[in-house]
Amino acid sequence: MRGTLNQYFEINRVFILGAGFSYAAGLPLTNDLLPLIHRQASQMQYGDEPWGQAERLLNELKYYYPNTEFTHEKIQGGEFNEQIDIEEFLSFTSADSSFLYPGDKLTQHGSYFISFCKKWLGEILVNKQIGLLNRIPEFYHDFVRNLNNSMILTFNWDTVVETLLESNNIPYRYQLNSRDYESRNKSIPLIKMHGSIDWVSKPEIWKNEEHLKFESIGDEFTNIVKAKGILKDFYERMYYPWIVLPNYDKITQLSNYGKTWETPGRYLNDNLEIVIIGYSLRPDDFHSRSFIYPELVHQSRRGCLKVKIVDFAKSKKKEKEIKERFKGIENCKFWFNGFSQEALNFINE
Repeated sequence: MRGTLNQYFEINRVFILGAGFSYAAGLPLTNDLLPLIHRQASQMQYGDEPWGQAERLLNELKYYYPNTEFTHEKIQGGEFNEQIDIEEFLSFTSADSSFLYPGDKLTQHGSYFISFCKKWLGEILVNKQIGLLNRIPEFYHDFVRNLNNSMILTFNWDTVVETLLESNNIPYRYQLNSRDYESRNKSIPLIKMHGSIDWVSKPEIWKNEEHLKFESIGDEFTNIVKAKGILKDFYERMYYPWIVLPNYDKITQLSNYGKTWETPGRYLNDNLEIVIIGYSLRPDDFHSRSFIYPELVHQSRRGCLKVKIVDFAKSKKKEKEIKERFKGIENCKFWFNGFSQEALNFINE
């Protein structure tokens, strides 16, 4: 219902964040992930295989791309970064959940290989964040200090935003609604559309153990909790993160995230300024695009929205491609030099 964000939650600006937001802090983009996944998998034991779990990764790549000559050395050398779309590959492997092989079985995250992928990706970001979070550029801190009357929708798994908010003593919550009236009006809604590397399954025994502490992330989430403390400890104990893999069909994954994806209209259906940072809105990301794009077009044409896009384009051709993805949105302005202090000035002007 129109007026809910403005009047009930006192929100007049919504930020939509993608990988480009965290890239300036030193975290990888999707196109850079394949050699990183391979390197992480190679460090995990897998029978007597000298390349560890990377052998399983290699076999999956060979199966789904039979005309490509994969080797461990070529993957680690980054030779397939431009050839293999990681979103396409993970879409193929997600099909394993539909036709399991003899002796295989589903886990709560899908097939065993999908569980492996989530753990590899989570560990990559956990390791990358170590050190980075202590030297984030100052403009990131300026970003969170200017979040009054704002809400964040992020498709990132990392905990950059949480770290920034906590270091600036800014309270936040992982859901829009809150039974706590004070929390609702004094904390920033941080809606993690694709989960988080520190979200894990609720332990069978609800108690804090040494080095393994948990906390609730909201009453909308019944089986997912937040891991507190050193994340590497959780991954070493074979915890799998609740993250949504970047594949074409996310239906089975999204069902675990409470009301986050049930009523998308409530996030964008109001008099708002929408700021999209580093989120490409890929045409083949059907779930996210159907969630965001029609609302932006319809609401902007009604005069309800003003939209700003912060992305990176190294050529006029790339600028044209980005503009085409947001075609039809009125009152839309673009910044093509990536997220930076100058971009922040553009956002706040």
